[in-house]
Amino acid sequence: MAPLAHSHALLAGLGLRGAAATAVTLAGAALDLALGLALLLLPRRTRLVGAAQIAATLVFTALATAAAPAAWADPFGPLLKNAAVLVATLALMAVAEE
Repeated sequence: MAPLAHSHALLAGLGLRGAAATAVTLAGAALDLALGLALLLLPRRTRLVGAAQIAATLVFTALATAAAPAAWADPFGPLLKNAAVLVATLALMAVAEE
């Protein structure tokens, strides 16, 4: 399944379809890109950006859980991996020099 079609299928579980699903998908991708660039370009703000990344991960995880709770049992762990991402982000924040 194409990535956008996969996103649309997931967002249908939240009642979002068509243009609304596309807009939410693109907004999420833009947020991820902005946070990644902020992490690279604002080294003195690593803890702040890390906190924003944690918030975004928790929101994305909550929405995905509401849309497709069965994803927690997926053998490829599309939601379970978020636990590792959260721990890695906390570790980065702990060693950041600010």
